Amino acid sequence: MLREDYSIWRCGRHEISLARPRVMGILNVTPDSFSDGGENIDPAKAVERALQMMDEGADIIDVGGESTRPGHKPVSPEEEAHRIVPVIRGIMAKAPTAIISVDTRHAAVAKVCLRLGVSILNDVTGFTDPAMVQVAAESDCGCIVMHWNKLAGTSSRRMVQLDTERPLRNSAARAHEHEALHPAGDRAHHARDHGLWATRRDCSCAPASTTTASASTRPRL
Repeated sequence: MLREDYSIWRCGRHEISLARPRVMGILNVTPDSFSDGGENIDPAKAVERALQMMDEGADIIDVGGESTRPGHKPVSPEEEAHRIVPVIRGIMAKAPTAIISVDTRHAAVAKVCLRLGVSILNDVTGFTDPAMVQVAAESDCGCIVMHWNKLAGTSSRRMVQLDTERPLRNSAARAHEHEALHPAGDRAHHARDHGLWATRRDCSCAPASTTTASASTRPRL
């Protein structure tokens, strides 16, 4: 049996080459994040910031509506959705081929965002909620497994046991993956290192990103 090719990260309708490191632009739609809290709480400003990061070279836009800084105040799913749903809609309206990741620990929010066109679930609690696992398993999205010391106190975990086999994904969710990734009439944008490097307004095929996500913010300590 041939080994599965892990040089491609398939996230929903996007096929992401891992030929080079990829850049994730962090968009905090919060009033209290440590790096840019309050700067992007207005949906219109948040959308413009996302487009700016894409034009500056970000491969993925990670949208979050809840701060996880020390001493933060937990946000309800309703409030989180109120913050990020208009932003995700705005990004998709202006850049339909954008690769968007949603940073959430709430399964209900994740489910809504996937319906809006989000391609990646970034769960700061490491998919410890069975409901979040179910949402991911029923889709063909990419997953980023984060580690966090929960809402309060310190984590009791000392190690993470990885599955020896990949979990089965919903076959119906993956049935038309190839057709979604290679629709008729798509143009291939050639670029240096064969990544998909194009501005948001010129991109008609899936831009590239990374499984080992490296995100940069601008901390003000």
